[in-house]
Amino acid sequence: MNGPVIPPPIPAPPLPRKKRRWWVYLLLALGGLFVLGVLTVVLLAFYAKSLFDNYTSKEPVPIKRIQFDRDAQKQLQKDWEEFQKAVLSGKETRPFRITADDMNLMMSRNPWMREHVNFVITNGELKARFSMPMRGMGPPQLRDRFLNGFATIDIAFQDGWLTVSVGKVEVNGRPAPNWALGQLRGQNFLQQFDRDRNFVGLMQEIDSITITNDAILITPLRR
Repeated sequence: MNGPVIPPPIPAPPLPRKKRRWWVYLLLALGGLFVLGVLTVVLLAFYAKSLFDNYTSKEPVPIKRIQFDRDAQKQLQKDWEEFQKAVLSGKETRPFRITADDMNLMMSRNPWMREHVNFVITNGELKARFSMPMRGMGPPQLRDRFLNGFATIDIAFQDGWLTVSVGKVEVNGRPAPNWALGQLRGQNFLQQFDRDRNFVGLMQEIDSITITNDAILITPLRR
């Protein structure tokens, strides 16, 4: 049997227009990152029945659901805009802190993500936990199956450039095979933002982006 054909990558989200906030697209891109990794594994796995049995489940797992809160989203956007303004003006300001709850709050704009995905930050790692119904996503035998697991998202920041890539993907309690994730390794899923002047300009004023025990910290350069 011929080897599996790796599906083409999911298209990156469009570059933000001037009237829109690029950081909202940044959070949405993080969600798209884990979906890309997971779906690649799924589509590859169904080339063999043994993989089908190993990587899907008959039942979903509980996922913490985040209620859509427009006022909370507006406050988060306001806090970010104040941070961005202070950084670009050279004003001394504290690091901006993004929690997993903040990320889930922004993701709650998308009803499907709100139902099936939840971001968590534990022990300095950013993970997306998921429980996805497979109905309509492949062969008929998937109709009543679920994809349960998590994807680790790696964040690296150096010399003013941000890289976000897929790390480990675990499905149904088993590590996803390396051959299934081959095309994803090393890809920067925020590469499209390198062409956005507002994003690049802000990143050049940032000293570090790190993941602590329970949050992502964006620390500006000291003047």
